[in-house]
Amino acid sequence: MRTFIILGILAVCFTNCQFTKGKTKPDAGSFEALANKCELERHQLWEKKEYAQAVIAMKDVYASYQSLDANLKPKYADGMSMLFYNLSCGYALLQQKDSALNYLQKAVHLGYSDYELLIRDSDLIRIRNEQKYIEQVEQLKKTYDFEFILKQAKTYKAETQKLPYFSFQLDYAEVLVNLRNKYKLDSIAGKGDEISQIINLMQWVHRTVRHDGNSLNPKDCCADALIEVCKKEKRGVNCRMLATILNEVYLAEGFQSQFVTCLPKSKTDSECHVINSVFSKTLNKWLWMDPTFETWVKDDRGNLLSIPEVRERLITGLQVFASPGMNWNGKPSDPDNYLHHYMAKNLFQIRIPKKSSSGYENWNYQDLTYVQLISLEYQSEYPELNGLKDQVYYTTDSEQFWKHPE
Repeated sequence: MRTFIILGILAVCFTNCQFTKGKTKPDAGSFEALANKCELERHQLWEKKEYAQAVIAMKDVYASYQSLDANLKPKYADGMSMLFYNLSCGYALLQQKDSALNYLQKAVHLGYSDYELLIRDSDLIRIRNEQKYIEQVEQLKKTYDFEFILKQAKTYKAETQKLPYFSFQLDYAEVLVNLRNKYKLDSIAGKGDEISQIINLMQWVHRTVRHDGNSLNPKDCCADALIEVCKKEKRGVNCRMLATILNEVYLAEGFQSQFVTCLPKSKTDSECHVINSVFSKTLNKWLWMDPTFETWVKDDRGNLLSIPEVRERLITGLQVFASPGMNWNGKPSDPDNYLHHYMAKNLFQIRIPKKSSSGYENWNYQDLTYVQLISLEYQSEYPELNGLKDQVYYTTDSEQFWKHPE
């Protein structure tokens, strides 16, 4: 079962979920109120295992949707795809397989895309061996099974051309000294070993500035300015700005670090994720640190992993584990969904800046240059591989891309 809320829960009470027959067509507001009211009722019925009544409530919503003016219907197409999915679950639980399969097919046709839920939802157990169910799974797999998609982009190739030199601002730069002193970063890092210091600094950033994926980036993207604007305006910042803050915090403490933009396959998919890659001299490797979810990643032996190691293990099916206590703004997060769905989607392409420094992405900075790692299988999408294109170098050379700092 998947939650179906169109525009949030509206504080409206109805005696039942049906419009009075013979009345005028519902407008957007009345339809939304009806849908949300019926969703609350459906949840209650689901908990009581009164699935037949839940199906009736959902069909009332669909009947109202059909009565909408044609120009309003596209607005609620996503909601209807979820409604059809829940109808499929309801009918499956009622052991009415044909209806369950038909509504599942309608859900996918209308744009239902939660592949992970589809394959693990216990409500659908009774139809999993049916051919129509298998067909819908296979249809969604090609677009929404992100580990499967990632496995189609597994090959890197060394190149003769040299990538731009990656540089890191030194910790005695004035802006980094000021950051270190103002926020007492030495104390935050602590006196433990290098790994504990790296983790302590990441956790401090996570707990100091909350994540808000819908926030606008300020003009001044230096770490201190970002922290101060969040305090002043009682706001958060997106994952890119959180990684920017952590990057400067690491640089200020003498760690070589980069903020890393993790990108999906589709050029039309605007949802990416930005994390940090910090170099550990103790382990002689880059380490995955994510301030948005307060997490790092380990293998089955407890060894901390780098971004390329996590990507390779997802492709080959080896185990990866997010660190204990992983959370988003204090709320526990699902580590399996994070690694095998969200990050599997966003490890198809990887981009890092040529220069790691304070304020690199400030609006008035003129020398922005990035390097983007793509797989050999995706090379045809980027004919500009032989040079700089729109401030980005594209490469299939993983060894050069993840070269250890000098």
